[in-house]
Amino acid sequence: MSDFRGCQICGTFKSIINIGDSDNDILTPGNRCTVRDSTGGASAIQLGVQGEGVCIGGPSGINGNTTITGLATITGNATIGGTGQVVGTFSSGCATLNGADVNGNGLNVLTNKLSVTNTCTSTTNPTRVAADLCVTGNLNVDGCITAGADVIAFYSSDCRLKDDLNVICNTQSIVNSLTGYSFTWNEESDREGNDLGVIAQDVQEVLPSIVKERDNGYLAVDYIKLIPVLIEEVKRLNAEVEELKNIQSF
Repeated sequence: MSDFRGCQICGTFKSIINIGDSDNDILTPGNRCTVRDSTGGASAIQLGVQGEGVCIGGPSGINGNTTITGLATITGNATIGGTGQVVGTFSSGCATLNGADVNGNGLNVLTNKLSVTNTCTSTTNPTRVAADLCVTGNLNVDGCITAGADVIAFYSSDCRLKDDLNVICNTQSIVNSLTGYSFTWNEESDREGNDLGVIAQDVQEVLPSIVKERDNGYLAVDYIKLIPVLIEEVKRLNAEVEELKNIQSF
């Protein structure tokens, strides 16, 4: 494969690489040029016109500092060992980023697997544990999030963050309007097997604020927000039990 070190590729393009005589090897919009050595042997790299980027078709190792500002398509295994920055659209079979940053819209498309092997910690938040993948902004996931271990989330429940506190009323009516079911997910769902839950339409009648309609038109329940309702209902029942005990003691 040709060695471009120390060369001005624009000025010595034809003397460094051989793009061949085939129409498939002509650098035109919508087509890619395969980089070849002096004997005509094709490499794993294909070039596109400006804006169409570079295609790497086999295992690729990028060990230095690398910035990719266009469309990068890697169909084999890719290892970025330096402080690589991908600021365009990135699509790959299996990408391993060792200390690399993916900035801007850098990770628009990931068709198979992303493995991030170095850990990160937060200097501004010492309670944050080291992780294989750290996201400092918002994370949007179009599909399901599946975890092999527990999913841990800490809600902000500090009273200093809350105004207009009111004890939940009518918990007896709310709980009596709901039914707990065991059921089996049907073929129209994206789930399998047996499960436990409530019916979203029932919850919507008494607690509409914790029921959301998804993009597919189906209703979803924020089960976590049922907990404070159940707490207050248990407290109400405990008060009734204590009252009955006091009556019987006379």
